[in-house]
Amino acid sequence: MVKVGIIGATGYAGAELVRILLNHKEAQIEWFGSRSYIDENYADIYRNFFLHDALPILSMQTVWVITWMSLLPAWM
Repeated sequence: MVKVGIIGATGYAGAELVRILLNHKEAQIEWFGSRSYIDENYADIYRNFFLHDALPILSMQTVWVITWMSLLPAWM
């Protein structure tokens, strides 16, 4: 299982990526990033996506910190 975070998840391309990944058996969405809908649930914005976990949308600043930390080598 691959854990996925989506930057720009509330835009057209991001929403399409969410749709594709929700139907993929080897992907698990962990977080969404957006500038417009911070701290709102993704399923409240796009009601056609039924999500078992009501994942909140993170600010882009938080997303960049998560991305930066995930790129650090394991020995750091």
